[in-house]
Amino acid sequence: MKYNQLYKELRKAGCLLTQHGAEHDEWSNPSTGAKIRIPRHGSHEVKTGLLKKIYKVLLGQ
Repeated sequence: MKYNQLYKELRKAGCLLTQHGAEHDEWSNPSTGAKIRIPRHGSHEVKTGLLKKIYKVLLGQ
């Protein structure tokens, strides 16, 4: 999955982009208070391990 697709999924799930850095973004889930920094490399695939961590931390899956 590319970052652009992940961005859309996180927004749809109710997560907020709380900080926009040079190469990384910080996302948070207001309902749980969880935060995570995600590298922003639009043309590259987000690695599977990172996707699992994002879903676990932000979405509780």
